[in-house]
Amino acid sequence: MNEFDHWIINKLNINIDINNLQEIEWFPRKPYDIYTCSIRLKTKPTYTPKTDGDIQYVCIGNYINIKISDQLIVEIVNSAVKGNAKFGIAQNLNYNILIEHTSLTPVYPINMATFRSSIIGNALLNYLKLHGAITHTHYLVSDNSRNVNLVMDFLNKNKNLFGGKNDHVCAWVYCIALNKIKKFKHINKLEQMFPKCNKLTQENKIINEHCLVRDYCNICVSGHLSTLGDAGIKIDILDYESDALKNANIFLIEEDAYQKHLCNDGSSYLLSNTAYFSQLSFQSDYVFSVVSLRQQAVINDSLNLLKKDARAHIIPIYFNDVKSLIPSEAVDEIREGIFHSVDQYIEEVCNKFLIDKRIAYSALKLKYLSYDNSEEIVLDYFTKTDIEEYVKIIKWLESAKSIVTTDSSIHASDVLLAKHLICAFSAYSMEKNLPINTRDFKCKKIVKYIIKLIEILTLYDRVNLHLFDSTLKVINNGLSLLGI
Repeated sequence: MNEFDHWIINKLNINIDINNLQEIEWFPRKPYDIYTCSIRLKTKPTYTPKTDGDIQYVCIGNYINIKISDQLIVEIVNSAVKGNAKFGIAQNLNYNILIEHTSLTPVYPINMATFRSSIIGNALLNYLKLHGAITHTHYLVSDNSRNVNLVMDFLNKNKNLFGGKNDHVCAWVYCIALNKIKKFKHINKLEQMFPKCNKLTQENKIINEHCLVRDYCNICVSGHLSTLGDAGIKIDILDYESDALKNANIFLIEEDAYQKHLCNDGSSYLLSNTAYFSQLSFQSDYVFSVVSLRQQAVINDSLNLLKKDARAHIIPIYFNDVKSLIPSEAVDEIREGIFHSVDQYIEEVCNKFLIDKRIAYSALKLKYLSYDNSEEIVLDYFTKTDIEEYVKIIKWLESAKSIVTTDSSIHASDVLLAKHLICAFSAYSMEKNLPINTRDFKCKKIVKYIIKLIEILTLYDRVNLHLFDSTLKVINNGLSLLGI
């Protein structure tokens, strides 16, 4: 049971053997008007049905069905939140956990598809951290990539370079280098693709023509870290692919891969990924790697190549890709002249809705987390209408107290928020992997209470300010849990 369930059991004064309890299920007001919640037991209860003031009990099979008056729920919630400012957040996890997410080849900015990895990784970090885990966030810099070598070769032969936001500058140089070898034909689209790169100048260049590979990678990644920082996402440690390969016995890994028939066109990525996982697996009790579902095959092969003791520490979290509203449009195909950077998207959202970056990023996080990881998110890059409802939710929360004092009605956006949070809290298909008993603490249950509270609020002719304040606190705890 979670904290709220314990409160309910104690307040209702129901004598139940905890070892016999399976779960408490809460019902929305419709279509379950008859009951508020149901307690499911492992064996049939020996409990006498009764009505006791604000509470009515009915036993059916292994269930104790309960109807609780709205007033009593209000009292219970207000009492719980008043006694614990972080109500609904347990502190029961004592693991050292490493989370690896976002990791990009340092030749372009963070795009909208990859940013889902950042948001899921950050939400997972907050979830585990608020449960008492010691957490570390890592980012793998692919300094051994062929594309990095292509850019470096171009840099060493050309003195006139660009200025602007570092990762956009690197992307511009990357595209010109591709153009030189006839693998990029869309030079006229560079300003549209990477708008935070300035025109060709010598005075404001940020890359020295004789820079080393790691220097270059750090310059590009500094742009990624800047974007993540604006979104409130922090990276603790940068790892480098070349270091992982140097420290691993790559010949044994390669031999094992051939014996298991795992080597193919992507074998270099397979080998470096295996070397990196091996390095991480002995640094923490658990390692979560947040990666696109497209990489599932190579990740599984990498895990297959790890030693058994190392394999037990690695837990991949897969997510489905973000797609464009236009079916025919490929998403972020640089060689096709298409790229959607997070920087540009957020700037356009800020301009369209007259909001600051903090609200824009919070809205985008809520949108991305409101879908199950296995679902595809479709974005309208042109009108941005798909993010408007999430912007409204965040803005509403920020001004909720001033609204409630002037308007006795509860806006529809709070119900929408609660529904989205249910999706967000259940977005991780990873209960079997998490090193905690998630049956004892299910985030989405807290959100069901939020919906219950909101339903009660909508029944009042005048808003109950104390209940409204408690509801906001529970909602904000949930948002904190997600890192929004």
